[in-house]
Amino acid sequence: FPYTTLFRSSYDRVDYYLVHNFNGKQSKMGTLFSLAKTDYETPGRNIAIYGHHITNTSSGQKMFRPLFSYKQKGFYDKHSTVYLDTLYHCGKYRIFAVINYVNGDWDPSTAYFANDDTFMDFIGTAQSLSLYDTGVTVTATDHIITLISCDRTFAAKEGRLVVMAVEQ
Repeated sequence: FPYTTLFRSSYDRVDYYLVHNFNGKQSKMGTLFSLAKTDYETPGRNIAIYGHHITNTSSGQKMFRPLFSYKQKGFYDKHSTVYLDTLYHCGKYRIFAVINYVNGDWDPSTAYFANDDTFMDFIGTAQSLSLYDTGVTVTATDHIITLISCDRTFAAKEGRLVVMAVEQ
């Protein structure tokens, strides 16, 4: 996904980025953002990025709308790689889980883990919730990214779609 706009949000500013663009102007498109607990310079094991799933009909800008194609295994089979380019790191990631969940049932944005076992428990939960088996292995020393968007087709206002990928 070729996005150049990404903010790191403090918890009290999350709603701001949902309704303001990169320039600070009100926009129903919002902008992509991460929570304050996300560190891009010395990243934890999980970098979570949030974004709307809408398309701006006048500009064609799509935000996270393309993620919805990953609900179909056939699309994943042809597009299993995601790239993340930040000021500090360029990474290539392979998708290992595509998940629908109800907001509040699980926290896919967890960035830091007490030890390897808690990280692997988190990965196990993600893989067990996945819509299909990708066959991708994640180890205790890996780093992942998590892309999160609303999915009103799944659970109305509380539905979420998550695409998780491991760095290659």
